[in-house]
Amino acid sequence: MSQWFESDVQANGINIHYARAGQAGGPVLLLAHGFSDNGACWGRVVENLKNDFDVIMLDARNHGESSRGAATAETQVDDLAGAIKALNLDRPIVLGHSMGASSVAGLAAYEPSLVSKIILEDPPWRANIQSSKNDKDKLEEATRQREGFQKFLQALTDKSEQEIIAEGKKTHPRWHDDDFPAWAKSKKLVGEDAMTGLSWANWREIVTKIQCPSLLVYADADGDGIVKQSAVDEVLEANKNFEAVQILGAGHNIRREQFTEYMKAIRSFLFSD
Repeated sequence: MSQWFESDVQANGINIHYARAGQAGGPVLLLAHGFSDNGACWGRVVENLKNDFDVIMLDARNHGESSRGAATAETQVDDLAGAIKALNLDRPIVLGHSMGASSVAGLAAYEPSLVSKIILEDPPWRANIQSSKNDKDKLEEATRQREGFQKFLQALTDKSEQEIIAEGKKTHPRWHDDDFPAWAKSKKLVGEDAMTGLSWANWREIVTKIQCPSLLVYADADGDGIVKQSAVDEVLEANKNFEAVQILGAGHNIRREQFTEYMKAIRSFLFSD
């Protein structure tokens, strides 16, 4: 793996850690990871794109070496915007996975001057999340999810990274061996407040506001991906700036499960006019 330059930037009132690799002076590609990952988890993607882009990997608040503290979905969008401004980036392309994809979509919707294109890898956009649940049900669901994530992370506290890798290989047999070390390490670097304050953003409202070219990458219908075809259809109907690519044989961790097809879709979009 190539050498990454690492540093920190003050943005939105916190310290945000980042790594940078690739072509200095080239087009900037900013990467926003999913929950319980961190910037280092983009390793194989960076290696694939480093000859064409100046790639920046952020650690989200409560992840990696960035600051801790409760955060809402809106706060995470502000963190992204603040990092772009603090790093003096000129309308980068921004790619996000899961939680990071939700933040990237919010960034494009509410800070459109800061981005040129966006790519969303299986954001947490459930077709029924807004329409079929009342506020009490949504709160209870969010509480259950937060408690579940906390138990998951607590269970890893006493495990070594090698033990986490061994368990991960059993759970994710389709992942490449190179994906596991950073993934295992990231689980030990999640702050206690990572789930505090987080809630599902209203993605339907967000989608209608996005003005830049946008790619939605979603998983096989038989996998554990979050975005289903009904939600994809809604997105494409609501906003003609979107295109969508389904990656067969992949679940929520699309790039880890079908890396070649994932990169083919990403590259096609990155190099399109």
